[in-house]
Order: sequence, then structure tokens, then C-alpha cells
Amino acid sequence: MRKYILCILVLVLIAIIGCATTVSDKTPEAFNKRGIDHARSGEYQQALKDFNQTIRLDSNNAKAYYNRGLVYAHLGKSQQALEDFNQTLHLDPNNAAAYFSRGHVHYDLGKKDRACDDWQKACDLGLCDGLIKAKKKGICQ
Repeated sequence: MRKYILCILVLVLIAIIGCATTVSDKTPEAFNKRGIDHARSGEYQQALKDFNQTIRLDSNNAKAYYNRGLVYAHLGKSQQALEDFNQTLHLDPNNAAAYFSRGHVHYDLGKKDRACDDWQKACDLGLCDGLIKAKKKGICQ
């Protein structure tokens, strides 16, 4: 009888652990992390699906908008990238990386002044790489 109860407890514990793992895999953070992993592996469509799911679960997740914007920018979908970087900055106005990345999209679209403004703002927030390089190339003053 004691072994029987022990076996049942072990099975219940396994079931609880299994359920906890399943639930935690469906959090916005888990989807966002998988999206990052997929993007790093070059699986951009799967990354987009994961970032979309993150945003469906948490529409205020600035990191997910930023990450999705990076994927869109990499895929050459500039307008969608701009929208996501704008939303990132709406949710997190001090996100230097979003200003930096949005500056690159603006530059790719031929909007040099907007690019320089974004790189300046990123630099004001501590991320000066874009502005320094742009100044060296004569893009920004």
C-alpha cells in the first residue's frame, strides 16, 4: 500500500511539473525568447509568429515590438519596422536601441534628417554608435 501511494504521489508530481512547464512555455516572455532564438537562427517567419503571439498576450510588451521591428527591418519591410519601433518608443520612451534602429530605417528610406534626429536621441540616452558613424561619414552634423 505504501509503494502504491508513493507511486501515485510521484505520478501527480510529474503531472504538476509537466503542467507548470506547459503553462510557462505559453507566457509572453517565453514566446519573446523563442522569437529571439528563431531570429538568431535565421528563422524569421517563425520569429515573427512568436513575437506576434507575445504581443497578442501582452500588447504593452515594448521588447516584443522592438524585436519584431528588427526582424521586419532585416526583411526589408521598412514601414512595418517603423511602426514597431514607434510603438516601442510609445511604450518605452527611453529605449535608446529603438531610436538607433529606427534611425537606420529612416536612413534606408532616404530620410537623412530623421535618421540623424533618432541617432542623436539614442546618443542622448547613451547609445552613440549610430551618430558617431554618421558624423564620420558626413551624414549628420
